Amino acid sequence: NTDERNFRSIYYEKCQINSVEEQKSLNKLLQDDIRNLSKLKQFCMNYTVPNNNRSYLWALVMGILPLHKASTAYIRDQRREMYEDLLRAVTVLRCADHKKKEQ
Repeated sequence: NTDERNFRSIYYEKCQINSVEEQKSLNKLLQDDIRNLSKLKQFCMNYTVPNNNRSYLWALVMGILPLHKASTAYIRDQRREMYEDLLRAVTVLRCADHKKKEQ
């Protein structure tokens, strides 16, 4: 009986079908206002991360997204401004470089 359960568990894991408990646990971890990085890492190491949560969860674990839920929008806006500033700087530098080559 335990062999059947182990086989089923392995099969479900390979098919990326998570148990209800795993999904509830992950949802709880992601819904916290301040997410616990060590618990998120532990979940990633112990379970197969569902496809629909994979990129979001890895962004949290890798530090791309903040652990504080309330600061997510602020961080996103700041990074967008940084990107736009860098894009403008590169555009200006390219224009200046082309002008130097023409002279």
